[in-house]
Amino acid sequence: MTIIKNCFEGFGIPPSEAIYCKKPAIVYDIPVLRESYGDSLDYVKPNDDAALAKQIEYYLLNPDKRKERGEEAYNGFFRKNPTPCLPVHMKQSLRRIFYGGKDLSITAGMIVLNGADTIELALKSIYDYVDKIIIVEGIVEDYAKSNPAMHENGHSIDGTIKIIQNFYDPLHKIELVFPTDISKLVWKNKNEMQNEIAKRVTTDLYLKVDADEIFLESDVEYMKRYFMEDKELYVIQLLKWEFWKNFSMIACGGIWDRPQARMWRWKKDFHHNIDVKTGFNFYIDAEGREVRPPNYKTLNLMEHLCYHLGYCRTAEHIAAKINYYKNRGIESNVNDNYTNWVPGQPTNSTHPDGTTAKPFIGKLPKILKKDYFNIVSIEVKEKFENNINMMVSPPKQKIESGSK
Repeated sequence: MTIIKNCFEGFGIPPSEAIYCKKPAIVYDIPVLRESYGDSLDYVKPNDDAALAKQIEYYLLNPDKRKERGEEAYNGFFRKNPTPCLPVHMKQSLRRIFYGGKDLSITAGMIVLNGADTIELALKSIYDYVDKIIIVEGIVEDYAKSNPAMHENGHSIDGTIKIIQNFYDPLHKIELVFPTDISKLVWKNKNEMQNEIAKRVTTDLYLKVDADEIFLESDVEYMKRYFMEDKELYVIQLLKWEFWKNFSMIACGGIWDRPQARMWRWKKDFHHNIDVKTGFNFYIDAEGREVRPPNYKTLNLMEHLCYHLGYCRTAEHIAAKINYYKNRGIESNVNDNYTNWVPGQPTNSTHPDGTTAKPFIGKLPKILKKDYFNIVSIEVKEKFENNINMMVSPPKQKIESGSK
């Protein structure tokens, strides 16, 4: 419950902050608040302390009504256009205040083909807290050759493009990219696709997001602060929760437990070499130096800061992925360690040594709703960090099973 005793107000952000937290707000009945918030607030006459006390007492004695009113206010206010933008603007303003005007901007980028089952989740997980989202859609040559039934003229066949184009984008953050040469149906390789992202990044930081990955705002904020505190830091590598078959199992061991680069302090000349198939997990700079140690300072955060859904998807998706690995000419001896997998066997098809799977006993982010893939029914719990004010930047607690 929030009480705001202003008799004059230019607009009034505090009521929207209270409503965003699903708390009823009691305010003086002044025209600007009526105009901005309508029936989402509880009004009393200006300076009528008796009426104000009565309304406060009512909510204190009726917690169920207090909760009900908070939900009602939220649904009536933040689900109207264009008010969903308000939380984003408020967060940006608060960051500038708390960071002394030195907040860092972020571009998120992803490449995608046939991501209809996950890309909306991925976009929802990052939309509010990044400044720009660049999506490069289409197929690469090797994948097209080994999986001809998985594309149509180089594009997704499952409605991915339509989902992206219809995604609610009130702040116009999303840019969807196709090959500029209309006669070219396929991308040469992943490096070429990621270069299309690289040349469009104009922010301080770049966050690499796969179309089947979920990032939490609190985790990205946590990573961003390392860049703010250390001006020499250029790359952050992290661990991912690699869900295996469903949300109750994770792949682990071997290559699964190695950190991957996911966030960079950006320089406009960072790019990939499109003449090779490898190297898509790191950039090179204008001098041809790889953007990783010893050339650039890198921080390995041995914490699970990303949720990867790639091995919870349909058998068709996973078979096509493994078939691509077999035919792209990077790895040798690629095996399908997924289809007939049983506990105790390796879980990685390209680097099987030391890999296995174990029960997932962490906490799912709220966005991964119960039975999302209709595979397993488990209780979904919100991560602790998500319920903490983002400005507090809580220390990451290593509660994950097996972390040290």
